[in-house]
Amino acid sequence: MIIWRTISYRRIVRYSQVKTNIYISNITWATITICYCPIIRTIGCFGRKKPSPVFVGDCITPQMIRAYQPAFSASMAAYVEAHYADEAEKNRLCTLVPMPNYDVDLIPMTLAMIINQYNWSQDDALRRWCRQNRLDGFAKLIAEMDRDDRQKTDIMRRIQAGVMPAVAKLQQFSAELADGARK
Repeated sequence: MIIWRTISYRRIVRYSQVKTNIYISNITWATITICYCPIIRTIGCFGRKKPSPVFVGDCITPQMIRAYQPAFSASMAAYVEAHYADEAEKNRLCTLVPMPNYDVDLIPMTLAMIINQYNWSQDDALRRWCRQNRLDGFAKLIAEMDRDDRQKTDIMRRIQAGVMPAVAKLQQFSAELADGARK
């Protein structure tokens, strides 16, 4: 999909051809060329690309590191970029959370989110940053929970007790899906 807009005119053009070339003055698909001037904004979304790490050399590829939260994901990647030097560590803290296309895709998505959340919780500075980040409402909610409220603390204990069994089951399901895909 290519979207362009000028000051007084808006037009949306959608093409599904895979072969696309973007130049300073035009965009060329397999069967059509569209010319435009520099004030026009172009946004390209050319389908799903092969997943890549968020940090590769001097390049940062914005991706979902918490499902359905692009703003939080971008802020986390920016924080990690500013506070960590090692590329492998940055990518460990910003592991891609794959977006689902099918019901079974919820399994790897959920597993990746839990692993990311665990990794963040093991770093004191990152955990503090999450609590202060206005885009992470859950961390703040948990941090401000009344520890004397037995009902809430019981719920949190049940959640915590269920995390490791849930991870084991998600890993089992992921392995079964992978085995099924190979057959």
